[in-house]
Amino acid sequence: MRTEFGAERTSCACDACQRCCRFLSAWLIPSDLERLIPSGVDPFKWAQSNLLASPGPLIVQVVEQEFLSRRKPQRCERRLVRRWFRVPGLVLAANADGSCKFLSATGGCSIHEVNPFGCAFFDGHAHRSPGSDRLLRAGLTSSIEVGPKHLYHRLRQHLIRQGCAALGQSRNLLLALASGASLGSERHALPK
Repeated sequence: MRTEFGAERTSCACDACQRCCRFLSAWLIPSDLERLIPSGVDPFKWAQSNLLASPGPLIVQVVEQEFLSRRKPQRCERRLVRRWFRVPGLVLAANADGSCKFLSATGGCSIHEVNPFGCAFFDGHAHRSPGSDRLLRAGLTSSIEVGPKHLYHRLRQHLIRQGCAALGQSRNLLLALASGASLGSERHALPK
């Protein structure tokens, strides 16, 4: 059984687990490249056909900062402040309709045995929990810690130069939801 950061991969392939495959492509962590890129293949050419550079998820971090007090100018106050940032990365390539390139005509995953971290460890049954948050942070941290000279970041830069960027995937999902697209047994609509 495959593990990452102390967690076992999910193994379910039901309709609920394939929802995201129809609207979003999964994100990769650096260790995914070893599994996905076939041996002996130029990784840059392979990436152009199979990956997209992503601006990454929008992350909010709440930090405590000191500010000069407006009421008492000689004193400092501590306040919680939200910092927003992105962790740029790689995602699987998408079809014109926004679905994952590796989603087969029958709805299955053509690379299920080696699929990336974003697929293998987060399925349609996952609920947000301290464990899932820890796993998400570990995946994002691994993408940062490998540094700019790692193949992961070199591929991302190459894809950007080639015009292979995932800029509209979140928009595709929102448009699908807004139109009342079915993501399973229930229908979803965006709040007004």
